[in-house]
This record gives sequence, C-alpha cells and structure tokens, in this order.
Amino acid sequence: MIRQKTNSLFVYIQVLCLHFFIIFYFFLPLYGGGAESSLRVIQGFEGIDYENYNDRTLVLLDIDNTLLTTCTDCGSVDHFFEMAREIRLKLSCTPEQAKMMAYPRWAELHKQVPLQMVDSFVHQFIKKVRERGATVLAFTARPACLMDQLTAQQLENFKIE
Repeated sequence: MIRQKTNSLFVYIQVLCLHFFIIFYFFLPLYGGGAESSLRVIQGFEGIDYENYNDRTLVLLDIDNTLLTTCTDCGSVDHFFEMAREIRLKLSCTPEQAKMMAYPRWAELHKQVPLQMVDSFVHQFIKKVRERGATVLAFTARPACLMDQLTAQQLENFKIE
C-alpha cells in the first residue's frame, strides 16, 4: 500500500513538472520580448527539413512506440494496457491501481522480449538536429522505480544517446 502511494505521488510529480515545463517553454516566450514558440508533431524521421531546428529548439521523443518497440505483441504498450485492464476487471480496482500492479510483470517481459527501432532514420535525425544546436530529450511513462536501468540499457543497446 505504501509503495502504491509513493508511485502515485511520483506520477503526480512527473505530470506536474511536465505542466510547468509546457507553461515555461511555450507561454513564457510570449511575454519575454517577442520570442517565438511552435509545436510540431512528426510522423517519421525520414525526409525532415532541418532548416528550422536551431539552438532554441527542444525535441521531445517518447521512447515506447517512437524510438523503440517490441518485435512481438508480448511486452508492447498495447499488451501493458490489456494486462492492466484484466487486473482491473479481476480485482475491481481503479485503473491507476491496475497499472501499478501490471508494471512489474511488464518490466519483466521487457527483459525478455526483443526490441527494434521504430524508424531507422532516428539516429540521423538526432545527429542532424543536435548539429544545428537543438536539445533532444527522450521521455517515458515507464515507472523509474522499476525500469530506469532497463530503459537506459535498451537505449544504449540501440546507440541512442
């Protein structure tokens, strides 16, 4: 029970930090001397026009299903949500409680299932936007208490820095 409260608090803090970041990054420039902010969602890394990337650009990349994905359905994000749904129905708990119960099993699956890059052009993309001065950050909803070392190892295995 204490662990679930800690995990919920951790998730809450992550969401709160993300909200502050969004406010700071996208809205503060509107009041700070005419700096521009924009948001772009890309569908793939091939054929990107790098002209607008510079030292004022922040690139955020989700790890699961943007950088890496499982080679099978087992261990996929969809599989995780199905596991959580089954737990919720079986134990009549909240969706958040079910997710917290599903994470340990999902973390164990991630140690066993093979992964692959979602897009073979991701290395080229990261290299080119960094050369133009952009900051590149990868983020995830994976719980740090269970998967931080595994996630770092997976990114390292694919040479994603």
